[in-house]
Amino acid sequence: MEYMEAIADKESIREFKTPEDLVIEKEYREKIRKVCKNIPPIYQNVIIKFYFQGKSYEEIAEEEGISVKSVASRLYRGRNILREKWRLEEDETL
Repeated sequence: MEYMEAIADKESIREFKTPEDLVIEKEYREKIRKVCKNIPPIYQNVIIKFYFQGKSYEEIAEEEGISVKSVASRLYRGRNILREKWRLEEDETL
């Protein structure tokens, strides 16, 4: 019965990954790293701190010595650059 309860739990379902799932996740993470390395550091820093380190706009602003509005602006521009570079990367792999 424990097995059936685990299957019913959505969080537990996420834990059951096939080898194919793991390979896809690894490739995806590598692609994200590659794309992130190719954006200007001014945007890269805030993206890493916000998305990968989980810092707030306020924390990033304090660390970078910029306003919260500048953090928001850099995240917006950085995401746009990432999106475009992601598309280019996708086109190259096709």
